[in-house]
Amino acid sequence: MNASGIDYEAVFQALPSAVALFTTDLVYADVNEAFLSSMGRTRDQVVGRYLWAAFPDDPKDAAVSGMRKLQDSLRWVAATGSAMP
Repeated sequence: MNASGIDYEAVFQALPSAVALFTTDLVYADVNEAFLSSMGRTRDQVVGRYLWAAFPDDPKDAAVSGMRKLQDSLRWVAATGSAMP
């Protein structure tokens, strides 16, 4: 609890939409229960792992590049503070 009396962790976990927090290195710092439920993962499978390690592209299909594109986009946002052009 903080000085305002709001339990931000409880609020974060209770949010109905999937929410993930990343470090600037794209490591999952935390995720809420809605995220875990929608992704079909456990907290141990996600928190503390790099984005691409928790949800890798299919290594058997070189045409699948969604995770690489997401990774590039998030790195751009972290570096510039704005969306990719």
